[in-house]
Amino acid sequence: MTIDKLLGYAFLITMPLAFLEKTTLLREYYRGYNGETLTPVFDDLYWYFFVGFLIIRFINLLIESRIIKKTRDK
Repeated sequence: MTIDKLLGYAFLITMPLAFLEKTTLLREYYRGYNGETLTPVFDDLYWYFFVGFLIIRFINLLIESRIIKKTRDK
């Protein structure tokens, strides 16, 4: 399994968690000692995985296009 597939699966897993984090279900669970909610962890992970997936996918496309161009030149 390649890294872009792993990041894609991680993105798909954290997407519903980021949605649930916006609701009160996970906010009540992650409430701090003084009543303040903690940093929205899943929303940050969602964006990190999404941006990482896009960057690695773009790099893979560049590498594949370079390989295809080299095979055409032969």
